[in-house]
Amino acid sequence: MSNLSFNKLGGQCLIAGGIISFIPFVFQILLGGPPPDNTNVFSFFANTTAEGGSLTILYIIMGILGVILTMYGISNLNSFLQENEKSPLLSLGTFLFLVGQFSLVIAWSIDPAITIGRETANISDMTIRQMSMFMLLIPIAFLGGAIVSLELAKRAFANPTYMKISAIVFVIVSAVSVYTLFKLVDVSSHNSESTVLPLFACISIAQLVSLIWNIMVGSKMMKTNS
Repeated sequence: MSNLSFNKLGGQCLIAGGIISFIPFVFQILLGGPPPDNTNVFSFFANTTAEGGSLTILYIIMGILGVILTMYGISNLNSFLQENEKSPLLSLGTFLFLVGQFSLVIAWSIDPAITIGRETANISDMTIRQMSMFMLLIPIAFLGGAIVSLELAKRAFANPTYMKISAIVFVIVSAVSVYTLFKLVDVSSHNSESTVLPLFACISIAQLVSLIWNIMVGSKMMKTNS
């Protein structure tokens, strides 16, 4: 433990956080798939969450732990890079990312309430609130991630090309999230698969991109001396 530096710990947290949070995404979201057509999207996600039972609780614990570890890693990354070269943009990107991720943890924490209250509560209404929070907060987190990625590309930290590709993906996810939120204002769109399918696809791609991002940046941090 005496040889454990801030950078090494931050890198380990990035890698562990990426892997831990990716597992529940695969089993809870990706394998669950998007809602079928002519089905209310909020009822579909509410029922899918509620039916998960204890597994839903386990997935949420894993997801939140993974996000928190990633937040710590990003915080350490910012501190290290700021020591070498001050960057207001990197500071802004880190701030947006941390605020967005912390807020998403709060929104994600509604899942256990949906599971526990499935027999007595209006879980569809709870899911509407949760998804509204997600679509408002996803752009903040991913925009922050895009700024951080561009700063890493500029400094040739990890793989500059991949950092630029990641930034583009994150910006697209942010735009699609806002677009979907406005589209859901039309009540008739609530029973259409096409309403959430673009966002579902974008987030799925972004999750894989983020996992690779965490591993690449985390590995680079572990090799630096600080």
